Amino acid sequence: MMDSPESQVAMHPKARLVVNAISNLVKWAYGVKLQDADYFDDEQKKKPAVFAVKHQHMVDFVASIYVFRQFIKKEQIQIPVKEGLFKIKPLAALLEESGAVPMRRPTDEGYSTDMRSGRKAKDELLKYLKEGGWYAYCPEGTRNWKAVGTIPKSYVLPMVVAARAGVEIYVVGIEYETRIPLPISPWIPFLTTVTVRFERYNPLGKTLEQAAHEVEEVMARLSGLECRLETEASPAAARAQAPAKRSTSGYN
Repeated sequence: MMDSPESQVAMHPKARLVVNAISNLVKWAYGVKLQDADYFDDEQKKKPAVFAVKHQHMVDFVASIYVFRQFIKKEQIQIPVKEGLFKIKPLAALLEESGAVPMRRPTDEGYSTDMRSGRKAKDELLKYLKEGGWYAYCPEGTRNWKAVGTIPKSYVLPMVVAARAGVEIYVVGIEYETRIPLPISPWIPFLTTVTVRFERYNPLGKTLEQAAHEVEEVMARLSGLECRLETEASPAAARAQAPAKRSTSGYN
């Protein structure tokens, strides 16, 4: 069940302080920066939007919180996170303050509007967007910093549903760069910088398969992962074409 944008803000005063502190800490530890920071002016912030975000690492969630809340100054945003995390009360308060909403892992067609649960999710999403909310989710079926994984065509549906309602769609890339030329994890604090990039995308007039592939390509470019588009014989392409892994965030 989606809360309205108004009811979503400031539900837990203490949680708000913690979330703001964590997002600022991550910004400092990873040097999070938003490319083209003036992309969202005051007028643009008032418009509903859907964001398809590249899922590189668990840091993405907090980095996104920083960008949306601290940088863009937008609090009316929802980010689907697996429902099991909400069973831990302190963590649930932090997630709710962050804009996270519980989502059940799909065992079927996920966002498919042919299903009863999918139709309900579609109606709730449209209602939320009409109230000016933003919805950010990870349509990718993997959490891999080395490549962009295959996007199931049904996971493109939130973009299509929103675009048909006149809502703007953005693909979001998150690039991790190590500050020293060593083969280390790209997520070590103070040795990694994180760059977030946005680009508008229009899925209308395309098949779901075509839209999914195009989003993969845009995601790869924005995330510094052009290697994802190499030939099928390349190691990167092989990783990207491997069976999708279920991540711990949302419908992916």
